[in-house]
Amino acid sequence: MKAVFEFNLPKEQTDFDVVSRAQDWYELIRDFDDWLRNKIHYATTDTVSIDAEGDIGEVSEIEIGTDELAAIRYNLHRNMEDMHLRFK
Repeated sequence: MKAVFEFNLPKEQTDFDVVSRAQDWYELIRDFDDWLRNKIHYATTDTVSIDAEGDIGEVSEIEIGTDELAAIRYNLHRNMEDMHLRFK
């Protein structure tokens, strides 16, 4: 079985970019979910430290609660389910 996508470039450049980068987006979301899971699973306290880049590129640490991270992960999974997406 083959699937062929055709685009009228440059008119449909945005659509082409979305389709051609789908694997990159998948890996980004999967890695983000893994990061969230690890921060929640391996936390030794109710908060975890996260490096955050400020407006001018300086990195500082922020504290965030594991409950908040769990809520973010839950919403990520819920939104994926609503769109009929799942990790392999």
